[in-house]
Amino acid sequence: MTLSPAGRVRRRRVRSAAATVIVIAWAAALAGLVQRDVVRSPAARLAELALRVNPGNVFYGVDQHGHRVGWASSTIDTMADSLTRRSDTLMLLDELVADAPNGADAERASIRSQIMLSRAFSLRRFLIDMDSGGATSRVSGQMHGDTALDVVVTMRARTDTQRLKVSEPVMLAPMVRLAAVLRSPPKRGSRGKYLVFDPAKRSTHEVTMQILAESLFVVDDSAGLDVASGRFVSTLKDTVRAWRVAAADSSIPASWVDAQGRVVQTSALGALAMARTAYELSFENWRLDARAAAKATVTGTNDVHDVTPVAADLKVAFSGGRRMHYRLTAPSLSAFSLSGGRQRTYGNVVTVELEQPDIFAAKYRLPFGPAERTRFRNELQAEPYLQTRTPAMLRKGITIIQHERVPENIVRLLAKWVSDSIARTASFSMPDAIEVLRTGAGDSDDHTQLFTALARSLDIPTRIVSGVIYVNGQFYRHSWAEVFLADWMPVDPTFGQVPVDVSHLRLATGGFEHRAEFARLLKTLHIDVVTQ
Repeated sequence: MTLSPAGRVRRRRVRSAAATVIVIAWAAALAGLVQRDVVRSPAARLAELALRVNPGNVFYGVDQHGHRVGWASSTIDTMADSLTRRSDTLMLLDELVADAPNGADAERASIRSQIMLSRAFSLRRFLIDMDSGGATSRVSGQMHGDTALDVVVTMRARTDTQRLKVSEPVMLAPMVRLAAVLRSPPKRGSRGKYLVFDPAKRSTHEVTMQILAESLFVVDDSAGLDVASGRFVSTLKDTVRAWRVAAADSSIPASWVDAQGRVVQTSALGALAMARTAYELSFENWRLDARAAAKATVTGTNDVHDVTPVAADLKVAFSGGRRMHYRLTAPSLSAFSLSGGRQRTYGNVVTVELEQPDIFAAKYRLPFGPAERTRFRNELQAEPYLQTRTPAMLRKGITIIQHERVPENIVRLLAKWVSDSIARTASFSMPDAIEVLRTGAGDSDDHTQLFTALARSLDIPTRIVSGVIYVNGQFYRHSWAEVFLADWMPVDPTFGQVPVDVSHLRLATGGFEHRAEFARLLKTLHIDVVTQ
């Protein structure tokens, strides 16, 4: 049909109007995208990102110049925060332990970071512990509202506190790697900006994270025990797609990260290379090597071995004696906690004597009143990695003691349960009571940490003790606990001794945050048994 000139004009007007509507609709949609992806607040973008975070854990072998020197792990979990008592919490936990060669010796370095986030992926608090050659430092932080980050740095018994003002959500390096991949489908060339706290500089700065490349990796997915060698070997491999993520200013090491935001390969502490592998290849083989090295360090001298009886795979039984005398030789003994309770000091000779039976009878009843809670505030409170009165710890404590309410009986039940139920295995990470309860295994530090958390949860004043134990003519580093009944009474939850025998020589009292200084002092100490 042929249109008249007027008809053709009307058709052009209709088409023009339709095109205008389409352009307007397209512009509105684009504006909506801009509003959603650009104008949104950083907090809103992080809240969306948090929905894509999946709990899980991965393990790594740590190499230096092609030789295996350590292990590492990374865990994302949902849990209740033992300090804030909030249940809607994400935890990012990263651990690394490595023995880096240092001349003729190997110098152990470890780092553990625990980051607590809300389910909206906003930072609540963090704790970073570092130990290199016995020199320790701790950096902790907690958000104060949405506008300030309180930071506490402890190094060589000195503590510094500062408050940093912030105008947007603060992140740490493990959070940034997650965000860089999960904020949108990862692809080469994508970028994102984040406000990052740098523990080394104790300050925040804006970091641009960029995805530089994409590749496939073959990783060990599972392992089995090779009976001939007694070591674990790879039994199944998996192919993982990963993206190379790096900070534009190199402030965060470049890492290959998978679609779940988990690191596949990266570097750590400078010259160390980390590669994902199976748990048995990462930790179990490392534990076997460390145990063999611990046995090799045992000599015929009376210097203290900086390994525990558990790591040295020794059997410990009650000594049976009532009194022992130890002669200590060191540049200075003033830093050690030698006198008090069962120990008496005469010059540089320390006498350890079993307690009288009346110390086992507590001079108080449970539950505690306000006066007792104030008196034993330090010995009842929660600490980092010592999670008292959490639901899991309370449930386990109540399950162990049932209806028992007599303090000395509670102590015996807890010590027996920890000794019988927690496997004695060498451990190379920071003692964590909840983690020991979950895994059911650990060294003497781990047994003591769990026992202390259980006892404090049940209102038994408890403190941690570090010292040495005399086994087969040798002295080994060891830890145990002291509980307050009629007085402070020592308990060894690793070997189930209540009270401990006289082969235990107390050298220091306090939590494991002091263990670096204690390790340094042990290197200067020589002990002889004067009389048995």
